[in-house]
Amino acid sequence: LSSVAVITTLALATYNASDISCVYDASASSATRNLLGSFGAYWAALLLYFFGFSAWFIPIILFSAVRIMLFNLTWKRELDRLL
Repeated sequence: LSSVAVITTLALATYNASDISCVYDASASSATRNLLGSFGAYWAALLLYFFGFSAWFIPIILFSAVRIMLFNLTWKRELDRLL
């Protein structure tokens, strides 16, 4: 779960709109600028296409879930603390 959070964060942080992905066809473009290569470009483009800027909440939620599981916390206590 933590690796998915790190991969998602890296893909979103190094997103470049001119990378080849399912949303943008850059047949004349040079190499992919995303740090994770074409996988990162596709993953970030899909997340940003479907969720927009709120796609940044996905890694935050994933890191929170890792923290809860790592420190053996309860979901109810953490949600009560946030609200």
